[in-house]
Amino acid sequence: MENQDLNRHLKHTYVPAFDGLRGIVLTVLFVHLEALCPVFEGHVKSKFLLFSQTWYTLNIFFCLSGFLITWLLVNEIQTTGQLNLLRFYKRRTVRLLPAYLTAVIVSCWLASLWGYAPKAIFHSAILFLTYTYNMAISIRGGYYSYALGFILLPAWSLCVEEQFYFAWSVALKWLKMKYALKAMIVALIVLEFYRCGLLYYMRHAGYSQGQISDRFYFSTDVRINAILVGCAAALALQNRKYYDIARKYLSLKAIPFVLPVIITVIVFCTAQNGEPTPAYQIYGGVLSLSLLAAWMVSIFFQPASLVSRSLAWRPLVMLGRISYGLYIFHFIVIRVVGWLLNMTLPSHNVRLNLVAWFLVMVITILVSTVHFYWIELPLQRRFKGARPVADKPKPDSRLAPAVRPQPAGASFATRTQQFKS
Repeated sequence: MENQDLNRHLKHTYVPAFDGLRGIVLTVLFVHLEALCPVFEGHVKSKFLLFSQTWYTLNIFFCLSGFLITWLLVNEIQTTGQLNLLRFYKRRTVRLLPAYLTAVIVSCWLASLWGYAPKAIFHSAILFLTYTYNMAISIRGGYYSYALGFILLPAWSLCVEEQFYFAWSVALKWLKMKYALKAMIVALIVLEFYRCGLLYYMRHAGYSQGQISDRFYFSTDVRINAILVGCAAALALQNRKYYDIARKYLSLKAIPFVLPVIITVIVFCTAQNGEPTPAYQIYGGVLSLSLLAAWMVSIFFQPASLVSRSLAWRPLVMLGRISYGLYIFHFIVIRVVGWLLNMTLPSHNVRLNLVAWFLVMVITILVSTVHFYWIELPLQRRFKGARPVADKPKPDSRLAPAVRPQPAGASFATRTQQFKS
């Protein structure tokens, strides 16, 4: 009985700062706008500082997604004693499919409107609907050569996530909690050697830098390291020993401020505009991702810190709640706005580009909000197996409750209750 109590999982809780963290999806929108409607052309230093390493934003999403999804899976295992895969897939479907299907349908209509052949549209739609588009472009390149890729390019990262979670849920059900963390650590080590070996092979086998970049940026087998790190962090917190260690060091007040600075320095020093440099592949990637996961856990442990409260800022949280729609719809809106303004993308008319920036941001936020509250949220509420979503973020006074001290002899499960909302 005592062992069961010591190994009892941390209960799932809503962390507003994590929704705020999702709000940085706007950086992806800015990067794509700058690529197609540049307003910083000629400002080399400004462009480097603002956009050169924003590719790392997706690693933040991957890591956070791995942490939260694994947390929910473990929560179910600890609560029911088993993992219902069918229920998990239903939850994922009702959460992701409405906006994704809307984006695919609209993209098909636009592609036909813009002169793409029905056969090309159908072939491209199959890649997106089977979540294999990212593998096609990682091997063959030419992400704009596909009819829908021209309009729905950002969906490649959703393909990575869905491929991984299908395999991870099955693996977790088979491994059980006893071996899950060990298996995850082994997988991370093997993957690191694999990534380094693949980079060495491609650099010495005559592959162009473009082919190498596409392989390392879009392919599931080399991008899942960010998701794996998030999964490992969630699993580690289920172990009392690792939980106590993490709580001891990641509860230091300076940690939420210091870790982002260190991560930024590592990325700027080891990566070049997203290029898979040897320095990044050998140590920069795994080190920055490990610190990224630690930073997320520190936010979880310190809801009253300035960083957590800043991320829990209501407008940022609201953006985070519609972040999926912002991500999946914004590229479509960029193409439509460019078409309506009769722009040839990429455009070099700065004044027109500024107008495009304003229109894209307003339309994307409006479309994402309407779609979330009128379509996605009602469907999630109607589906009994889906995790309920609150109507509104909780009041600021409750977003960052003070950490209540617990008696030294309190059980692991008792001490974790302080994180409940």
